Amino acid sequence: MRTAIEDRMSSKILAFINFKGGAGNRSEYWSDAGRAACRKLLVADLDPQSNTSLWLMRPDRWRDHTIHGKRSTSQIFEDALCGKIRFSLDEALVKEVVTWTGFTDLPRLHLLPASIELLRVEHRIHSLPPNEIYQILDGALNPEFKDYDYVLPDCPPNLYRTTKNAIFAADSCVVPYVPDI
Repeated sequence: MRTAIEDRMSSKILAFINFKGGAGNRSEYWSDAGRAACRKLLVADLDPQSNTSLWLMRPDRWRDHTIHGKRSTSQIFEDALCGKIRFSLDEALVKEVVTWTGFTDLPRLHLLPASIELLRVEHRIHSLPPNEIYQILDGALNPEFKDYDYVLPDCPPNLYRTTKNAIFAADSCVVPYVPDI
């Protein structure tokens, strides 16, 4: 019998902490380039701006899918705040992503979209015990990580608690930047 740590070791979790955007582009490229290698990717959008979700879905599909924060990463945090378990990965997951252009079929890329309701999380999450705050994402998704070669949490452009949840869950962090004066 494998332990949770051994299961998780089969996937690589890379948190994208980027102030310029682009995790959606990278995940689309990795998934498309990975077809031959059969890589399976999960992108968990944690940014209330939902740019990655909108890049990987048509806006009308995203709006219908995430209405009231249901079927999005927002529900993971709402469950922790309310002490309930209403989040269902099977319902929230967008499989075989077809981007907003309608032309790119990405069958190996699964998306857990974000919603604007994530904005409310930061104002309320401090009510949880400190030892629980940064383990919300890992606790909710850790059993699912083993099903993917790569898990890519896309973080908002800040170091607030949702970003710190991604850092806690990640094996590594990717922080793109352009050095200048």
